[in-house]
Amino acid sequence: MKKESVIMFGAIGAIASIAIFSIKGSKNNKKSNKEKIQNMLDNMPEEWKSELDKARKEQKILGLNITPEKPTVDEVIETVLEITAGNKEIGSSRWAGKRGREIVPVNKEIQSEAMRGLEMSYREGYPSWKFIGIARGMQLATREKIWERSLKRIKRYLSTHKVDKKGKNFGNDKNPSKGYMANLIWGGHPAEREWLQ
Repeated sequence: MKKESVIMFGAIGAIASIAIFSIKGSKNNKKSNKEKIQNMLDNMPEEWKSELDKARKEQKILGLNITPEKPTVDEVIETVLEITAGNKEIGSSRWAGKRGREIVPVNKEIQSEAMRGLEMSYREGYPSWKFIGIARGMQLATREKIWERSLKRIKRYLSTHKVDKKGKNFGNDKNPSKGYMANLIWGGHPAEREWLQ
């Protein structure tokens, strides 16, 4: 009887181990948002390269840390979000100001919406002005908490750009407007519901 119990528990243990390995294996096969975004950065569309170069020029003028030419996701977030968009002229941006504490939680819906916007922006070659929107999408898609400054800037962006929703192809995933892609990378409806109420 003891021998049968040992064999039975051994078989149950083996089955449980296989199940756990299968679950872990399937998680490991699924790329994280950060890995997917890094792949986008490693294979940037020309439009992304151009706007990132503009961001780098602004950083140099402002005496800020300059985003590397071949950056990691974290390097983009840490450097690009230190500038404001300004206008099209080089030298029109400003330092974004003190970050504040990194205490603002980002829920899964916001992360998912930002990631969807980044994938769409990559596919369409939409770079956002001086790469700031793309960097914001990266921050929201990969970080569980963001700086207090980020929340203020997101609220301002989403409030100011509500008018974009009236534009042609807003909400069209196959042929999206720039305003639609921008809205998504800034957290979209989940961010509006979470932070503008």
